[in-house]
Amino acid sequence: MLSGPLLVDATAAASTVAALAVAPRLPARGPAPTEGRSGRRAPGPGAVLAAVTALIYLNQLLFTVYVLRVRDGDPGFIARYLPPGWFALADHDRAIGWIAAHTPAPQLLAPTVLRVQAFLELPFVLLMFMTLVRLLDPALHRRLGTSPLIPLAAGSYTAVFCTVEWGLHNPYTGQDIAIRIASALATPPLIRALARRDDSPAGRPPPAACCCSAPHCGRSATSSWTSTTRPCSTTSGTCPVGCPAC
Repeated sequence: MLSGPLLVDATAAASTVAALAVAPRLPARGPAPTEGRSGRRAPGPGAVLAAVTALIYLNQLLFTVYVLRVRDGDPGFIARYLPPGWFALADHDRAIGWIAAHTPAPQLLAPTVLRVQAFLELPFVLLMFMTLVRLLDPALHRRLGTSPLIPLAAGSYTAVFCTVEWGLHNPYTGQDIAIRIASALATPPLIRALARRDDSPAGRPPPAACCCSAPHCGRSATSSWTSTTRPCSTTSGTCPVGCPAC
C-alpha cells in the first residue's frame, strides 16, 4: 500500500498526465454566455471567492466562540491530533471575547471544528485559480471553466486533501472525508455556471468570420454583385443563416 507522500506524488503525476491529454482537445472558443434571469451582470469568480474567503474567516471566528464557551477555552480536545499551532486562539482579543459572551446556543457551533473548512477549502483553491485566469485571459476562463479540466482538478485536489486527512487521523476524519467528496461534486458545477455566465466583453467568443453574399455583408441589393462572396463578421459568435464560416 502506498504511503501518504507517495500517494500524493502519484496523484499529482496522474492528474498532470490526464490534463496534458485533455488540454489539447479543448474547443477553440467557449460556449456563448447564458443570460441572467434579470439581465444583471453575472458575478465573476472573484466575487464568489471573496464570499468563500469571508465564510472561512467567519468559521474561524465561530470556532473560537465555540471553544471559549463550550470547551472552556481549551482546544486540546482536537489540538492533540494535529501539529502545534493549528488552534492558537485569539482569546486575548476583547472584541472576540465580547462576541463569544453574547453568542446564543454556542453548542450549535460544533461543526466549525474542521467540518466547515473541509467543505470550503476546495472552492477556495479553484476559485482563486479561476480568478487569476479570468484576469489574465477572460476568453480562456470561459473555455477552461466549462471543460473537463475542472472536475479533474477537483478530483486531484480532493484525493490529496483526503490523504492528508487520513494521515492526521482524528475523531472527525470520516466526516471530513465525506464532506470533501461532497465539495468535489458541488464545486465544478459552480465554476462551470460562473464561466458560462461570464458576459464580460473580453469573455465573449470572438466575432466569427463568415463568407456571405453581398446583401448579408451590408452591400446594397442594387450594387453590382454576382455569385462572389466576401468576408463579413458577426458579434454573436456564429454566422448568419446562409453564410458559411470562412
